[in-house]
Amino acid sequence: MNASVEKLSITDAKQIAKTLLKQFGNNLATALDCLLQLTDRGIEFPTAVSLVMDHFNVSQDDLTSAYDELF
Repeated sequence: MNASVEKLSITDAKQIAKTLLKQFGNNLATALDCLLQLTDRGIEFPTAVSLVMDHFNVSQDDLTSAYDELF
């Protein structure tokens, strides 16, 4: 039996980013956590990166490099 995951809406994705930013601050580790949460919940990678970049003041290159290092 395969469990399906309902895709996260863009509005909900933005709320996750805002909440993480408020709770944990504007830093690469939190931005990466946000990116992982969004992609794990069905947001396509390029869209997730864009959403994270809209909320966090981090380098996109640093963010994508940190993401790539996980895999």
